[in-house]
Amino acid sequence: MIKQDLITLDDQKRFFKKSKPKKEKRKPIEEIKRNSGTKRYESCKDFDKVTIEEKGRGHFAIMGKVLINHYPDGKKRTAYMKGSTTGKAGVSCEKAIHYALNPESMNIRKKATSPSLDGADKSLLEKLKRIVNKFNKRQG
Repeated sequence: MIKQDLITLDDQKRFFKKSKPKKEKRKPIEEIKRNSGTKRYESCKDFDKVTIEEKGRGHFAIMGKVLINHYPDGKKRTAYMKGSTTGKAGVSCEKAIHYALNPESMNIRKKATSPSLDGADKSLLEKLKRIVNKFNKRQG
């Protein structure tokens, strides 16, 4: 006769215990809506020169010469330039508008969208052109 292990009621409760929902670290949406909005940007001197769009959850898109994504409610109050790999921390609303109008003052390198033709790349391009020219002469 095989003896089977009996599962007690306490074991069943522990096994089927549902995990507790994780605490939400973000601010509730209602609180963000109450504390944010484009009103905070209206007091800035260059407000009329940019377009500001609220994206939700504390994210604002500021369009001047370039697009700046600004998170003024975030812990680090970061601003990111479109096409960049890094952002600037501790950016006030006025500074974010300034960066949208003067992107070179942000001192952030944009990610490369196409290979640059500096130094060694130029010589490779010239070699490739010569090879193509030789091939075309042989064919024609």
